[in-house]
Amino acid sequence: MSKHLSEVRTEDTALDLLRIQGWRTDKVPKGALVRQNEYKNVPVLAGMFKGKSKTGSGDAYPDFLLINPQSHIPLLVIEAKAKLEDLDKALEEAIWYASACREAGHSVVAVGIAGQERSAVGIKVAKRVDNEWKVIA
Repeated sequence: MSKHLSEVRTEDTALDLLRIQGWRTDKVPKGALVRQNEYKNVPVLAGMFKGKSKTGSGDAYPDFLLINPQSHIPLLVIEAKAKLEDLDKALEEAIWYASACREAGHSVVAVGIAGQERSAVGIKVAKRVDNEWKVIA
């Protein structure tokens, strides 16, 4: 029997971890979480990812943005992948989107999460230090 891996399950794990840390993962304005194209409904974020697709054309759609609930300024960019071996790719994509936030003047942290809750989940965190992205956890 083949093992079915789902990025949605990894995203659910990310949400659980955010809740454990005390973040409100409700949609804006009640919470601090913005998923994929929902950022287009938040004026501070609306133009940030326009034309920033990883493929070079179109808009970017990060899996999650964790934002300041009052100012709506992005704090974390989170990318999820179903397979643990794709952890580096998740972080690379989070850094891509985090760079778009930095271009807009926002200092953010990039987070990649990969794997499944029943086997193993990996998390890598990077931030900009001395003009380059450095893995900090």
